Amino acid sequence: MRRHFLPVLACVPALAAHAQFTLPESDLWLLVLEAPATSEPQRLTARPGYDNQPFFSPDGRFIYYTRGGTPGTPAEGYTDLARLDPAGGEDTVLAATPLSEFSPRPIPGEAGLAAVQVQADGAQWLVHFDPATGEFTRLGRADNVGYHAWLDRRRVALLLVEEPNRLVLLDLESEKCLPIAAPAGRSLHAIRPLDALLLVAISPESQRIESWDPLTHQRLPLIALPERSEDFGRAPNGDLWTASGSKLYRWHPGEDRNWSLAAELAPYGIAGITRLAVSPDGRALVLVATEP
Repeated sequence: MRRHFLPVLACVPALAAHAQFTLPESDLWLLVLEAPATSEPQRLTARPGYDNQPFFSPDGRFIYYTRGGTPGTPAEGYTDLARLDPAGGEDTVLAATPLSEFSPRPIPGEAGLAAVQVQADGAQWLVHFDPATGEFTRLGRADNVGYHAWLDRRRVALLLVEEPNRLVLLDLESEKCLPIAAPAGRSLHAIRPLDALLLVAISPESQRIESWDPLTHQRLPLIALPERSEDFGRAPNGDLWTASGSKLYRWHPGEDRNWSLAAELAPYGIAGITRLAVSPDGRALVLVATEP
């Protein structure tokens, strides 16, 4: 039987300032991972505006991402959920609403997607999106959700937008939140079926990746992120990937003492790399470039 050793807290609401955002220019790129190097990257999006926050579908066929409205139109600054098929080239907006939706991720064992939806008053809700009906259903009662990662269909880690940002584990059945870390970064990865969570812990000295055990509530420091890096991705074999500027790095726990340079992507016009996601089979990586 699991026991909780830390106090259980409520998800305290804190409204965002406005439903519209200032969004950077960004595009998605796909790399096929071929040890020890990577293939020539394939550009997946090349339109003006914001294409960001990628995440693979469980079967690896699709990439879900956040698509910003076209600059210079009334939709500029708002975002929708989108799905991209790298093999077939199909790029589909899943939901075009008057609100903003971002951070699409599958829920284990559930159809549809989880995402964050920004309400007209600036509240940021965790929601379930059903592509068959186009309907959104609120999950939990937090009004200040930034990002999320799912351990299973009942338990989800939430980064709550506060001062500082606070990472908690929400049990959707009991509506109780278990504190994990504060301050914490936006990059979250659930490890299934090991039932663990990878997070970024922030201190004045560094930002480092840690592993959190929901059974014992212990946090284990793993490795500091490189300078100018705040995002990482995890492969099924345990490899971690991150980037700084135009450089892509890999770290294999248990083998490497530090990050090793996997690729220099400046020759392909890729720079300002932020978010990364690795496919479920570990053979591909999608990244976000914010600079030409």
